[in-house]
Amino acid sequence: AAENASAIADIITVLQSRGAIEQAKGALMGLVRCDADRAWRMLRRASQEFNVKLRELAVALVEYISGAPAEQPDTGAPITPDERTREAARMMWTALSEGPSEQ
Repeated sequence: AAENASAIADIITVLQSRGAIEQAKGALMGLVRCDADRAWRMLRRASQEFNVKLRELAVALVEYISGAPAEQPDTGAPITPDERTREAARMMWTALSEGPSEQ
């Protein structure tokens, strides 16, 4: 029973984060004109480099871009990025918005 409860909690977490991850990927695709796979790799790499959870980075990125709280499902605890994750999202978006540096 405990294993089932844990599995259900994991599924809810995945479903909660999926929307924000897809929105963040879409924003990155539009910004840098890339496909979904590249956008996913960019999110994953930033998550690793900043040492933050990818789902929290995605929520922070969506909130940074929109200037409003990210929409999340009513089930489970909302994903709430901390200040470090919000700063990582801001830095990522700013760096990508500026494009390659002119040398």
